[in-house]
This record gives sequence, structure tokens and C-alpha cells, in this order.
Amino acid sequence: MEEGSVSELAVLWGIADCTLAVPRFGEPGWSYEETLLLACPKGHSTVHVARKPFEYNGKRLRYVALICPDCAHAYEMRDFAFTSYAQVRNASSGRGPRPQLVNASRSRTTSPANRSRPKYEPTAEQQAVIEAARAGKHLVVQAGAGAGKTSTLELVGHALAGQKVAYIAYNRVTKDEASRRFPSHVRCATAHGLARRFLQRYRHRLDNTQRQRAEDQARILGINQGVGLTKTALFPRDLARMAMETVTLYCHSHDTEIGPQHLPRQVGITDDELAYLAETVLPFACRAWADLRSTDGQLKFEHDHNFKMWALSGPRLPFDVIMLDEAQDTNPALAAVIAAQSSQQILVGDSNQQLYSWRGAVDALENWHAEERLTLCQSWRFGEAIAAEANLWLGLIGTDMRLIGNPGLNSTVGRVHRPHAVLCRTNAEAVRQVMEVLREGRRPALVGGGEAIKRLAEAAQQLQRGKQPSHRELFAFRSWAELQDYVDNDHGGRDLRPLVDLVDEHGVETILDTVDHLAHSEDDADVVVSTAHKSKGREWDTVTIANDFAEPAPDNTGRPGPLPPAAAMLAYVAVTRARQRLDPAGLDWIFDYLKQLANQRSTPSHPGYTTASVGGRGPTAAHIPRPRDRYTAGPQCAE
Repeated sequence: MEEGSVSELAVLWGIADCTLAVPRFGEPGWSYEETLLLACPKGHSTVHVARKPFEYNGKRLRYVALICPDCAHAYEMRDFAFTSYAQVRNASSGRGPRPQLVNASRSRTTSPANRSRPKYEPTAEQQAVIEAARAGKHLVVQAGAGAGKTSTLELVGHALAGQKVAYIAYNRVTKDEASRRFPSHVRCATAHGLARRFLQRYRHRLDNTQRQRAEDQARILGINQGVGLTKTALFPRDLARMAMETVTLYCHSHDTEIGPQHLPRQVGITDDELAYLAETVLPFACRAWADLRSTDGQLKFEHDHNFKMWALSGPRLPFDVIMLDEAQDTNPALAAVIAAQSSQQILVGDSNQQLYSWRGAVDALENWHAEERLTLCQSWRFGEAIAAEANLWLGLIGTDMRLIGNPGLNSTVGRVHRPHAVLCRTNAEAVRQVMEVLREGRRPALVGGGEAIKRLAEAAQQLQRGKQPSHRELFAFRSWAELQDYVDNDHGGRDLRPLVDLVDEHGVETILDTVDHLAHSEDDADVVVSTAHKSKGREWDTVTIANDFAEPAPDNTGRPGPLPPAAAMLAYVAVTRARQRLDPAGLDWIFDYLKQLANQRSTPSHPGYTTASVGGRGPTAAHIPRPRDRYTAGPQCAE
């Protein structure tokens, strides 16, 4: 078939809702290219390829869409972590048969109200969730990495036809994707979207997108004097910033009043100093909240502020069923609103992927009043080899969950010389990885962009020049030497150690130059670099784990220290981002660590040592795999 309209393509594939899957399918000029034997993100084995030519800077280029006929969804190359069509062809196992022309009368209507139920049959795990939802039960569903939780909720949505259902997504990207897939009786929204109607009184304030400096906030709040601490002094702008952060943490909480529990912890400030600061900062935080509640206030108004005012109003949600996604990282304010509803409540997430407790998020799955608790353990993202790697870390976390790999995917674990993605623990290591990619003459992209790193590097430069920076991570220090001393001698400075080492090793100018050479988008990059935190919800064909996932430091006796659950969770998230091949080199230390722990089991008198040191499960030498056992046969690189 030559170039034709979207309707012709729709008839050819029997997919009439292409315009809902990818909006630009509504444009003329798309043409059928070929059919490839390539697994879609849901694991179906075939995709049809459509292309549309366009010109950019005098070059003739083409859009590419990859359409799965089984799940009736159109994907972009970036959904597969591909950056070129050559990668698409290389990843496929060959060409499939050309699709047969179907009668137009058989094609599905594009109306959201008439979207068909997904063609794939639910698994036994998914069917159990569907039946419990039909029975009207309050549900908690623990869904492992890649286990199809969104697809399961889509099936639940179809099963609850005739009811008013809300699906609350973690972010706007997920919400938009769900809106394209879920039936029309399911309203897809973010937490902020639920509070949209309450926003009308403050719309004029939210529409003001002008940035507001901390100095301006200090002036509005009437902060005219700073505060002296043991080793440093805080300027009015610093106190204003702390007051506004206090308000933000209050907005995320379920509390009705601002209190000392909302005061943000600051690097370089002791607990005693923080208690002293509370006497100064909390009155300004209350003054800020009063300004934000006024329609004539001067402080910058954010969605968090509107959401909190809506939550405090005791809203009643007009839904029969509420489905909350990513419930392991829920703001307490949202959890309180949902818990107060009389609606059926279905919470889905993975407690083993809770990454944002440091930001005040809570695992709503853990203590929710549920009539039934179910699990989704069958992962469709990767095969058995990567599932085994994930299960190693799940055991260390202490959960009973174990993932089952996709039998249709031959995933492998081993060295990858040119991965599609490199995952790091810290921003500093991410910068090092970007530098390495640039030295190889390749183009890197950084998930989330480089602005946050750039601001931190500029703050470090201010310290080196003897100026007190305004950056929240460094404003408590008066010189670079003081910061160096802090990370060398204070346990609280361990999180800043990677930054200090990076600046001392490479210099601020090199870091800023590195950020300037980042690709503008992941589509333009040869490799994607990300922290493990920011990789959550993402996946790539081949993934390498960087070497900054540090082994726990030994205790005073030289014996292995306990592995924090948060560290094991972060490792679990990192290793489950790969679809085809995983290189876990940065985590290879785990095997020696487990052997040392196994040896300690014969020394019960060791103080403080229990099976909780490894997440509740004490290892035995017989069950500790050797590193080389994990490196199964398979391709050694991904170009």
C-alpha cells in the first residue's frame, strides 16, 4: 500500500482508533512500510510500521510509528528506547506477513465510548483482580516490575462498565496514556487534576508563570534579618526558602495545621540548630500559607497549594470506584482524601519500588484497609535471566514476592559494551557517565535534563569564590574548604561526597561544558543516562548499571554492615529497567557481601546481627550464585 490517509491505514490494519493512539495519525501522508517480528511493550510479537515524510533544516526525514495489531495501540520508537529505525530493524527477528485488508465495516469506531475490550486474555493473576473488583471489594494489588499493572487496571475498567470510575495516575504522562486506552466511563486524572474545580478562585494566580526569587519571597514575608548558627549564618532569602519548603511539605501531609514536623532538613545544619530555626521559620511559613490562601496574595501560587486547600475542604468524589496507581509513593494528603470516600477503592503499586519516602511519600499499600490483597508476579518486560536478577534483590528487601520472567523473551545478563541506557545512583556519577560517552564521540541524553546539575555546579563555584550560594543543598556553607571538611568528617555529609569528588576531580567549568553538550532529546541521543530514581517507570532494551551503587560499609569490627532496604529497593528498580540484556556490573559486590553474611550466621553472638541485615532472609553459602553464573550466553554488545 502506498501513501494514504489514516482511514486507509486503519482499514488495512483493522485499527480505527489510530488517531487516539498517536494524534498525528490524523494528518495525511502516512504510508505502510513493513511488518516486523518485534515484541511490543506488552509482549505481543508483531508490529506494523508506518512512516510519514517531513523536512527539517533542509533535510528530508520521516516520522515512524510502530503499531501493534494485537493491543490496537500505536507506539513511537522512544517507547521501545530506539533512537533510529536501524535499531528497530536490528532488534526485530525478521519480517512478518503483510497485513490483510479487512472490511471497513469491521473496523472499530474511534469513539472513546465504544473502545473495545483489549484483545489479549487476562492471566490467572489478572482475572483474580478483575473478579475481586467486580465483587466490589476494597483491593490492594502488589504488581512487580513489568507485571502489567496498567493493562490490568484497563481490564478492570472494562469489567466495571456502567459504573463511574476514577483512575488516579502518578503523573501527567501516565494519565495521558491511560486516557487513550481506558473506556470512557473511566475518568483519568492526576491528583492535581482532581482538585481542578477548586482552582477557579485562584486561576489568575496560577496562570502567572513568572519566576519568583527567594529575595522577593523574603520581602513579601517581611523577613528583614538573618539568623546566625554555630558555623554559618542564614540570610533572609534562606529563611524565605525554608518557609516555602515548609509549606510544600505541609501541603503533601495529611495534617490540618503547619507544624515543626514540616520543617525541611538542611544539609550542614544539626538537629539542635533546626529546632532553634523552627522558632523563626514556622511563623513565616504560616504567614506564607495565609498569603497563598488569599485570592489577592503575592507569593507564587502552585498546584500543590490548590490541592491542599481542596483536600482540607473535605471533598466528596463523584465516583463509584477509585483506582490509585503507584500507591507505594502516595502523598499522605491524597491518601487521606481517598480513604475518606465511600467508594470502592483499588490501590495498585509495588512496595518494593518505594523511592520517595525521603520526600514525605508513604506506602499506602502497606496499611490500607483492604478486603483482599492480590499480586501480579508475571513480568512481561523481560525473560527469566533478568527476573532472577530482580528476585535476588527482592529477597534482600525481605518481601515474599518473586517475579516470573516472560517465557517469550530470551533476556540475558552479561556485559554490554554499548548499552541503550546507563543507570546511576547519584547525579555526580551520571555526569561522569555523560563525560565518558562524549569521550567516545557519542551523543548522550540525561533523563530530566541537566539544569539541576548545572545549578548545583554553579553553587559549588560560588563557594569556591568565597560567596555563600543560594542553592538549598549548599547555602549552609561559607567556603568550599568548609564543605570539603564536612563531607570528610561528618556522617551527614555522605550524600554530598559524590558532588565534592566530582568538582575536585574535573572542575566546575568541565561539568558545565558537559551539560551544554547533552542531546536535546532522547531521540537524538546514542545513549540515555539516568539516575535509578528517575528511571522508575522507564525501560530500555539494554541497560548497564554504573559502579556508584556502593557496598555497605563494614562495622567497627570489620564485619559487613547491614544493607539498607532503600538501597536494595533502588537496585531492584535499576535491574528491572532492561528488556533484553542487563549488565549489572555496578552491583557485582553483592555476591562477596552475601558470602560474608553467610559466614556470620555461625556467629550468633555478633551484636545487632539478625536476618534483617539482608531484608529478613539470612543467606546460606549454598544458595549464593557466583558472579560468572549470571553471565549467560548472548550478544556481548548492543550497537
